[in-house]
Amino acid sequence: MKTSLRALLALGFGAGLLTRELSDVTAADVGQGGNLVRINGPRARLVPVAAEWQEELASLASTAVASVDTLFRPGVPYSKNTVVDIVRRADGATVVTTQRMRASWIVDRLVEGTPMHELIAAAGVRSLDAFVRYEKYLVPPMSPLFVSARD
Repeated sequence: MKTSLRALLALGFGAGLLTRELSDVTAADVGQGGNLVRINGPRARLVPVAAEWQEELASLASTAVASVDTLFRPGVPYSKNTVVDIVRRADGATVVTTQRMRASWIVDRLVEGTPMHELIAAAGVRSLDAFVRYEKYLVPPMSPLFVSARD
């Protein structure tokens, strides 16, 4: 279970994947060094992994028994409650969800200034409209012009 929790966190916070997507990621889908994850299926794409999660993801991929094994719950068939069940068993509560991890990943990319066309592609969405709900979590950076004017 520990390995599956590590995979859940690395794929959720590191790549902002949806439950179904992270359940399908195999060792072969992870780029060298853990910098990218290939997503197959209806939203096929390459997702850049946040720098702080790349080493963890590379480690998980390198220690997988087979390159076709999923990193999250290998050998266990997908279920929509898979994440909830494993998190609940780990800490007795369900505070971590893939939706929250994905939201954190998206907000972090927005704060970093990821170009919108790249973020739209990486997140597997069709338009900027998908990001409107995250606007409230963004704090506009202070302009250096305003900072120096106050000094």
